[in-house]
Amino acid sequence: ITEFMDNFLFEVKGGSVLNVGCGPQFYDWWGKFGEKPIKYDGIDISQSTHDFLSADLDERLVSARTAVTNSGCAVTLHCADVFDLADTIAGQYDTVVATGFIGTFHDERLDALCALLRAALKPGGRMIKLTWHGPHRTPEQQAEKLRYGYDSPDEHEPAPYRDQIAAAGFRVIREELFHPDPKTY
Repeated sequence: ITEFMDNFLFEVKGGSVLNVGCGPQFYDWWGKFGEKPIKYDGIDISQSTHDFLSADLDERLVSARTAVTNSGCAVTLHCADVFDLADTIAGQYDTVVATGFIGTFHDERLDALCALLRAALKPGGRMIKLTWHGPHRTPEQQAEKLRYGYDSPDEHEPAPYRDQIAAAGFRVIREELFHPDPKTY
């Protein structure tokens, strides 16, 4: 999974990057970007993600956080629903990174999210979307995701996502499907 994701994260370019649904890998991924931004913002609705990113002393996290800080990159982390920040993020970014995030939205909510992410980009900006399809969770993992309202009980196919993303004004220039083994995910 690491090599698969690294190949996409290397495509991150520009001086300003938004990592939406950033999760605990926020600082790690900065080091994998093809160009290091001078502005790097993250949005995640989970307070535990923010607690971890700001205070955890895991050696890898401390090293990644220090590298970002020492680079002079301005970091802002938002503990919020992305829809509540639509005005704040509009027109601000060269790249939007959405990893494992877009796949949790469906139908009209996905349309609204795509429009919001498109509006967050500067002219000529790009979105890097990493989502895996197929049975990538054990039944226990899936039950936990559903219990917290994080995911849909149905696994949606990639084609409707591609169509809805394109309808929002994005151009799909590369797509690879990753099918992880649920036992090792």
